[in-house]
Order: sequence, then C-alpha cells, then structure tokens
Amino acid sequence: MQLGHARFALAAVPEGSTLTCRIGEKERILPTTGPQPHANAHHWVNAFCLALICRENERLGELARVPVSLLRESGATFDEYICSWAETLQRFWLGQDGVGDHLVAAVDGTGPDSARWAEQDHMSSILYPPIILFYRYLREDREQFNEALVDALRWHEEYWSASDDRAINSDGLVAFGPLAIACLAHDKGFPIEVESECLPKALLTFAWRGEIDT
Repeated sequence: MQLGHARFALAAVPEGSTLTCRIGEKERILPTTGPQPHANAHHWVNAFCLALICRENERLGELARVPVSLLRESGATFDEYICSWAETLQRFWLGQDGVGDHLVAAVDGTGPDSARWAEQDHMSSILYPPIILFYRYLREDREQFNEALVDALRWHEEYWSASDDRAINSDGLVAFGPLAIACLAHDKGFPIEVESECLPKALLTFAWRGEIDT
C-alpha cells in the first residue's frame, strides 16, 4: 500500500524535486519522477484498492487527485475501460458528479467486443467482478452485493487454479479487488455473508486497527 501510494505521489510531481514517503517503518526522501511507465492506470487501481483495504483515507484522497491524464502519459498499453474505472473511483471518493457515467463506460469496456489487450478469462474472472460489485454497492442492494461477491470469489478461485503456473502464483492468494469493495461495503454496514480464504476476515473487518503505524 505504501509503495503503491508513493509511486503516484512521486509521478505527480515533475522530475527534479524530492518527497518524503513512509516505506515500512521509515520516512524516506525520494526523488520525484514525473510520468513513468509504472505509474499507469492498472497500477493506480491496485494502489487505490490497497489503500481502501488499509482504510488510508489521506492516501486515498491523494490518489483520487492524480490526474487520469498522468496515467495516460505513462505510455503503458491497457484497455480503455481501466481509465474509466479509475475515474469512477476518483469521482466517487471526491464526491464529484459523473460517477455513474464513468462506471457505465467501465462496464461496457470490459466486454469481448471492446477489450483488445486483456485476455478474456482474466477480464471476466478478475478485472470485471470488482466493477459490478461497486455497482451493487452504489445501489445499496445488499442481497445482490453478497451474490456478486460469491460469484467474484468463485471466479477468482477458478481462475487461479486453472493451471499449475497460476496455482503457485502468489497473486491468487487474496482477491484484492473484491476485498477492497467488500471493505467499503462492510464499513457502510453491509452484512458480508460469504467466507473465503481469498477474503481474509482480519482485513475485511479492519481487525488490526491501530497496530501498525503506516
């Protein structure tokens, strides 16, 4: 979470300056970078999800103010939906208009006729589920939220167990996207009825509150 936030804090400032970022247990003075290939929309969504899981409201605010134009300047190649998804989350967190329009664009962009770069099984099993979960969250449809969460975790487990290479990949241990949206829902009072090793309860319920100085 710290590294994800620092990546975009440094990229948002032109090269030639420094920022103090906390990494681990130390305050580190790091050089700013300006736009970089690693400061892209995909990594931004991951950083935002990690900050949601860690309930890092100050970092979430800073990430939400990273211009989508900066993410595009990274030069990284991704399907267009990811920028719409990033802007959806930014506008939601900042309380701005247009959340629904960008969410619709993100959903539309995940379809097989729109996605050009992501493999379809990765799109449908990993990238799409957090978006539809967020839609259920916005509608405050608690029953359908839980149904969508069950689907998201099942697809996650099926995807990461589909081959021996995937099965040993640590990326499959936790369903970070669904977990992040479930944390939002939990904190708003949604009853989270599903249990899974991919949805660690201690992270979902913020059981470690105050134990770590971030």
